Amino acid sequence: MTRGPGSSPIAAPLRVFAVMLAGMVVVPAIRPLFAARGASESAMHMFMSVNMLGAVIATPFLAFRADRSGHRERYLAALTLADAALVALSASPISLWLVMMARTLQGAANVTALSLAMTDQEGDADSSRLASRARRGAAMMAAIVVGPPLGGALLVLGPRAPFFAAAAAASIAFVVGLPRLASPSSATAPRPERSGFLATLRAAPFLVVPATIAFVERFTVGCFVVTFALRANHVLGMNDRQISLGYSLFLVPFALAMYPATVLMRRFRRSTLLAAGTAAYGLSLGLVGVSSGPWLVVALVAAGLGSAAMYAPALGYAATLSPRGAPSTGMALFHAAGCMGMMLGPAVAGITSATLRHAGTSDAVRYATVFGVAATSLFVALAALRPRLVTLRSHDGVVDSTPSAVAWPHPSRTPSTFPAGPRQA
Repeated sequence: MTRGPGSSPIAAPLRVFAVMLAGMVVVPAIRPLFAARGASESAMHMFMSVNMLGAVIATPFLAFRADRSGHRERYLAALTLADAALVALSASPISLWLVMMARTLQGAANVTALSLAMTDQEGDADSSRLASRARRGAAMMAAIVVGPPLGGALLVLGPRAPFFAAAAAASIAFVVGLPRLASPSSATAPRPERSGFLATLRAAPFLVVPATIAFVERFTVGCFVVTFALRANHVLGMNDRQISLGYSLFLVPFALAMYPATVLMRRFRRSTLLAAGTAAYGLSLGLVGVSSGPWLVVALVAAGLGSAAMYAPALGYAATLSPRGAPSTGMALFHAAGCMGMMLGPAVAGITSATLRHAGTSDAVRYATVFGVAATSLFVALAALRPRLVTLRSHDGVVDSTPSAVAWPHPSRTPSTFPAGPRQA
């Protein structure tokens, strides 16, 4: 089918980049924003958690609703506008409770917009979809790399500047989608109601592996974001620019290592790479909580590399283990589990830190404890998944080495081809 207006090769990845950037550029600004307000550490953790709470609650409903309505582009346009307004509002000098409400709604708008922007364009030929997926995957990783350093650089203009930059990015996503919205081809046939995540797990029980990995990986990132900034400032005496560099030392290796991790799946089984990456990430994350100077740099880079080594094969499993006839369901479950982890991570970090502070524990010990809790969660998840990973290992195949395989490996098997695992009824 001929491409309609707004379907140029650059439009879709630019929109993905802009939406993802709106979520990433604010990360370095959270601590200085709340410091300027005189708010507590618990408020910072809550600010992170409520964002993901909104995404967990609303994203599955909104995404499924958009598909069923046949007007996905209208939903995407409305969500990007809402994202822009809400991210600016969350940095405004309004009451803290209104800030938290705006942040909750903004999480729902941003994550749902990203989910819709990452979806194949209607009418694209199969031969063009792989290239389109590769471009969108690259755009998402580019935003992860660019966002935190850009946010750190904008702090010279004040703690609210990164939030206004996020609003501008979401507005760009809206503008880029306008030609597509005006195209008659933007309306598609409504789709039937889907069966839901529990039914999906019953039909494809091995999806619990990528879902668990997505949950625990995002959980650790949720523990990391605020706690690292607090430890770096209170214990190590780092300023906001240095803290932003620390985020980059973690996120940039993660983004850049995603493609090499996929290439490694040509030589090693995905289950082996996932287990090794999880263990390496856990050890490195624990060291981040006790290291300083050059060793902190090494620990941050190693944590980013280990995270990529576990995340890439998990993405592959999310795609290849989906039930027949519902190839997007596994990815939807994967991202929903990740949002849940990102919601609980800051909450657990905040509760742990506050409890230890009330007990009179020093800053160095309580922040190290939070990183220890995050690292331990990775090893607990790895131990819990071991029986299913053993089963998957004997049936693992390699994935295509094209860039599109980074986020969308080609389906090879469905759960029905696997024998029952040791824990499966």
